[in-house]
Amino acid sequence: MFEVRKHKSLLKNFHKVVENKRVLFNDGDNDIIYTGTNEYKNRLLCFIMFEDDENGYLRYIHMLISEKQYSDFINQKTSLRNIINTNESVFIVDLDYALNEIDQNLVSINEIPTDYLPLENSYCPDFIKESSFTYAVSLLGGLADSHKAEARELSDVSTHFSDFLKSSTSFINDFQLENKIYVEALKAGSFKINFRVEIKEPEQLGIIDNSTDKISQFLSNYFKYFFNKLPKEDNLVFKSETVESEDFQSLESELQSIYEEKYALPEGGVEQKLIDLINYSATQIEDINYGGSFKELKFEQSSLNDSDTPFGVIDSSFIPSIKNKIFDVSEFEAEPIKRIDENPKEYKFQVYQFNTNTGNGSAYFTDSEGSVSKIVVHARGKEDYKNTSFTKSMDEGKSILFIGIGVYKDDKLKKITCEL
Repeated sequence: MFEVRKHKSLLKNFHKVVENKRVLFNDGDNDIIYTGTNEYKNRLLCFIMFEDDENGYLRYIHMLISEKQYSDFINQKTSLRNIINTNESVFIVDLDYALNEIDQNLVSINEIPTDYLPLENSYCPDFIKESSFTYAVSLLGGLADSHKAEARELSDVSTHFSDFLKSSTSFINDFQLENKIYVEALKAGSFKINFRVEIKEPEQLGIIDNSTDKISQFLSNYFKYFFNKLPKEDNLVFKSETVESEDFQSLESELQSIYEEKYALPEGGVEQKLIDLINYSATQIEDINYGGSFKELKFEQSSLNDSDTPFGVIDSSFIPSIKNKIFDVSEFEAEPIKRIDENPKEYKFQVYQFNTNTGNGSAYFTDSEGSVSKIVVHARGKEDYKNTSFTKSMDEGKSILFIGIGVYKDDKLKKITCEL
């Protein structure tokens, strides 16, 4: 045991887990590691330091952590010790054997003897995760932290991750099953988008059985690999004759087992099927814009008891971290039919990203049927483009009428060039 100088907490009950408690490891007598949120909705990661039988109490460390730190810990990318070293201060909480709080104290890690701190390799232990086909994406940072978000950006994230889940579960179609992706309504004041994957089969087949648990477990491991392991793989991981990555091979074995159970091996083999899943999944979230209402996105598996399991917290650096490992799937797609306006026409769109030096940017365009898509915009004819209609549209978040030459692919507007 050890004593530390008493410090005054800045906010009452900042250290207390009051909601969303989830035990990550229990030794049969005590909760060794657990997490949850305080009354201010901040996440806490808590673990036991020691049990004092002589004086009859348990001493815990409670740490305030970010969702990124929590995701990295759950996915064994960082350790308890690394988080403590980064955050530098923690709460010490003493509980009696009935788990009633005796005392609490905010301290610097320099005040804690090294022998009482976790080891450098104190990674999250493996724990049993509930099978689920329910997932969620949360907007983090920027306006989202003030409970605001641009409606189009929220819709854009929803569409991208719906397509991501559709691509990631496309292998289910090989078993004569259908994968439907449903988006559940947002709760008031929440920027957490909930998705549900529903597996359907023709009525005459009746083949859905316990293998759905295997599919759910495979998807959990697939998402864990995609968001945590893939960025660390060698750039040539999928460009050799066989994939040598042990993490990939483990995932491939799981998928192989599912296919063998259904007596339906994919054309080209399971290895190629898994590579294709990764490639097509990546393309669905490639164009997400992190520079507006949010800075990060948290993707997680949801459960009935609110003990969600994060697969990863990603930002604008994620796609560049995997870009050199995956293939450009457009190389394998049919060349789209291209059409270019013969003369300048009127187009109304909202600029959301624009470089005043180059005149290049991106915009939201709504077609005659009300469908919203992203387009590339090019302004030409000036040395710089400050205080133009492009910057006005971006600053005010409004659609403005422009005149330009449109470029279409398969009758979908892709680019507009405007001469000023």
